[in-house]
Amino acid sequence: CSAPCAEAMRAHSEQFGCCWETVMQAYSQLDGRAASAWRSWQGTLSGKCGVSFQRDSCGDSAGEGQFRRLRAQVAQLRKSQAASAALIRGLVSELGGLGRDLCELQGEWVPCASL
Repeated sequence: CSAPCAEAMRAHSEQFGCCWETVMQAYSQLDGRAASAWRSWQGTLSGKCGVSFQRDSCGDSAGEGQFRRLRAQVAQLRKSQAASAALIRGLVSELGGLGRDLCELQGEWVPCASL
């Protein structure tokens, strides 16, 4: 493979708008035969031109990392809210007659008279 060809292949891979391995992950999900064909082409390109795109991974798909972090934050908030609700229930129970005026409605404590 000539140097201009190898350079053209590197430049073309950058025009995907994402990295080669990320594109290959998408092909694997969409059509295994297409992914296999592209892998074969990549092997030929690597063997004949010395061009390898494997090290150029984008990591998470667009927005996926942010979505995972957001889901983790929501899970942590739910866990914290559940712990707080359990603590409040325990305190209301300990108050005995004094806590009877409080009712839990959709996860919030409100005066029972307002229901």
